[in-house]
Amino acid sequence: MTTNYIFHRSYKVKMLYRAIVAAAFLTLVLVVTGLLLGPDFVLAQSPSVFVGHWQ
Repeated sequence: MTTNYIFHRSYKVKMLYRAIVAAAFLTLVLVVTGLLLGPDFVLAQSPSVFVGHWQ
């Protein structure tokens, strides 16, 4: 195993880790926003088809 291979592998793992953290952070932000502003705001941000279903 060359040093280049190890570096390349750790780079991929870092990118995957960053993607997972970013996705978890965005989900958390959406959940907190939904709790603070209420379901009406979340429904308003949703596609018109989804909102029309509830009206």
